[in-house]
Amino acid sequence: MPYTIETLDEGRIILQTFSKDFDMATDMARSWQECVALLDQSDHKMVLISDSRSLKLRNIEDIIQAANMARSSESKKLTQHPNLIKSVTITSSKVGHMAIKGLNSAAFGNLDIPVFQTMAAALDYARALLIYYNGVSS
Repeated sequence: MPYTIETLDEGRIILQTFSKDFDMATDMARSWQECVALLDQSDHKMVLISDSRSLKLRNIEDIIQAANMARSSESKKLTQHPNLIKSVTITSSKVGHMAIKGLNSAAFGNLDIPVFQTMAAALDYARALLIYYNGVSS
């Protein structure tokens, strides 16, 4: 399976984990649809963590394709969902980090996606957001 999706902290955190076999062209839209379905079913605010540490960007075209997908209607269904507090990413790739930071521009809808190098740091951030928005701690 090129990715997994699970929930943590009583369903308040969506953890999307990409494997090394994840293909932007065939898997991204499907994974977003699954995340949107979880957000649709929720009666509370949630945080999405995308664990991209195993994802391999093979070439510049992968980066361009991902950036173009960030502007798509499928992406907007996820990033502008009323139950989504914030989307965050975990990556140890400097190229991936720069690509994600590049999404925070007008051309890509000013997507402010915090980037972390460890799962622990991403979870700490997500849980702090949940406390702020929902008044809930794990």
